[in-house]
Amino acid sequence: MNPLIALKDPDTGKVWKLDQFKEIKNVNADVYERWVINCVVPEEVLKNLIKVDFLEPILVKGKAILSLCAIFMRHAAPVWMPLNLGPRSHNCALRVACIDTRDGSQAVWVDERHTDSFLGPVLGLLGFPPVVTGLKVKHTEKVLEFDTKNNSVRCHLQKGQGEEETVFENDKHFDDYFCAGIRSYSPHGKGKRIEIIDLHKMKDNKFHKQEMKGFLQTPFGKWPVESVYLTENGLYQWVHEGKVA
Repeated sequence: MNPLIALKDPDTGKVWKLDQFKEIKNVNADVYERWVINCVVPEEVLKNLIKVDFLEPILVKGKAILSLCAIFMRHAAPVWMPLNLGPRSHNCALRVACIDTRDGSQAVWVDERHTDSFLGPVLGLLGFPPVVTGLKVKHTEKVLEFDTKNNSVRCHLQKGQGEEETVFENDKHFDDYFCAGIRSYSPHGKGKRIEIIDLHKMKDNKFHKQEMKGFLQTPFGKWPVESVYLTENGLYQWVHEGKVA
């Protein structure tokens, strides 16, 4: 009997097979690094990025912050599969911390997700919001670069003295700001469908500021990087909660 889905890993030659349909709702990930690159942008940029009218961007000291969140996974797998069998991947997405004006709770707008994993398209086939493949990442001791498919998002960083004074007073201030929102809203394809995904931290890992400088380029503009933060060795679970009509 032929498998329902069979994909070959171009790096290792391993063939991933799925013999029966199993819907993906929850995904676990062992994350060895999570980077957040922040830029101060015009507030209008965030309002153009967010595609639902009930989310308002959170301003920090009166400034609008656009972040690129990058997650480097040792393993990622649906909950019905042993985590250590899941493949490695690099992933990133533009992110905006928000207030849900319907109830005053903190939330997140996560724009189109990108990955370098060949398994990205499978998520969409099995019920989880799809992820765009084609991400290229360069990660060395002194350089960190992201280039998405068709260069829609580019971020190039290098080791060096960043901004001495940033909008975040210290590591805790940033950690509290960034981790407050659990529920995220994201676009699905080119239509008006919006997906709801909750992100749960399974370990209490913290962010720390990194001395790096560079730029973030998006379809909305190009800006110098204001600050860079890193947390290591996290364990996360993404829960697909449905969609907004």
